[in-house]
Amino acid sequence: LKHIQFQEQAVVSTQSTGELIDELRSTEALKPEAEKLNKDAKKAARAVQRKQRMMHHKENLANEMLEGMGGKNIGQMADFLSKELVRLQEEQRIHAFALLAERKRRMREAEESGKRQVEERRRVEEDEIWRQMCNCHQGTMETYLEDIIVRSVDRTADEQARQEIQTKAEKINDIAYEMESKR
Repeated sequence: LKHIQFQEQAVVSTQSTGELIDELRSTEALKPEAEKLNKDAKKAARAVQRKQRMMHHKENLANEMLEGMGGKNIGQMADFLSKELVRLQEEQRIHAFALLAERKRRMREAEESGKRQVEERRRVEEDEIWRQMCNCHQGTMETYLEDIIVRSVDRTADEQARQEIQTKAEKINDIAYEMESKR
């Protein structure tokens, strides 16, 4: 925009200089002084035009530098945005892996929980079987011991009864021999 304004100012000043020159020619009828003034005015106009061209050239150089800097900044920004995009994509990929790992962990926990429940049920069943088996063995053991005790008592009673019978039989025999001998 500044460049366009400078160009417009240069055109306006050239036109005004040209108008002034024309006005001088018409009023003075080409006197040698007028010609000298005319030459001086032309020199001044050329000097102004030269200055304007120099300003225009400097302005162009400044604009080119700014555009180059803008291009550099745009390049840097594009590079930054590209790297940021890669980082975000990597972050999303890591997040997806974390979600998958969490899901697998939950599934393993659920499986382990199911296994623990099965093991707990099995343990309870085995404990019940063991308790019933112990009760059965206890009952069998008690019956066995009772049988042994009853047999022992019966045998002991039999032996005792035989001994008493033998003792009484011997006494009766002794008494019978004594009676026979006394007779």
